[in-house]
Amino acid sequence: MTEIVNTAPKFVRVLSGEARPDNKSVALLLGTEAMEKFGLEFDVGVAPAVIAALASLVGKATEDMPREERPTTQALQTTGMAFGLNDHGQPGIILSLEGGGEIALALTLSDLPTLREMIDNTLEAEELARKH
Repeated sequence: MTEIVNTAPKFVRVLSGEARPDNKSVALLLGTEAMEKFGLEFDVGVAPAVIAALASLVGKATEDMPREERPTTQALQTTGMAFGLNDHGQPGIILSLEGGGEIALALTLSDLPTLREMIDNTLEAEELARKH
């Protein structure tokens, strides 16, 4: 890990957020257990990477916890999706999020058969649930 110059406190809640189009940024107001409030501002270009990094690290921080002890996490609601290949032939999915943001996920070609199987299994389970 890189050297940490300033360490923020542990945040336990998101109090609010706002888009700042004039500044090309997004801002969050976060709270600590001691009810302190801190504002963080992110350039719109780095925000999707911050989201992805946090999601990845949460997985690492909770992977050894028994499933019943893992904290409940809030899902990001998608409003649309696009699939394609970049200039290097690498597949990817762009998820449009509620509120207008997007997250681009790069995949490997070897991931595609697994992704197809997972989608097929989900659709089959949903169809079975509808019939019962």
